[in-house]
Amino acid sequence: MIANADVERYREKGYICVPSLLPPKELAEIVNTANEVMAGARELDRSDDVLDLDDTHTRAQPLVRRIKNPNQHHEVFQRLTANQRILD
Repeated sequence: MIANADVERYREKGYICVPSLLPPKELAEIVNTANEVMAGARELDRSDDVLDLDDTHTRAQPLVRRIKNPNQHHEVFQRLTANQRILD
């Protein structure tokens, strides 16, 4: 499914993009879920078990660096980690 150049890019950059790997409906569900989880940052003053917040984060201007272990916090991310298209 991916070319040798993709493997090299992954080794260099730590990620690759495979266009059209997931259908638009599935991508929308993932994005919506990520946005829903990150919306919780408006209730936080500091990072917690779910969200890693930037040093400049405030409740008024939330800034999330990452969702920690997303597959442990939402079924959508759990399904994504087990998606055969990604694993292949």
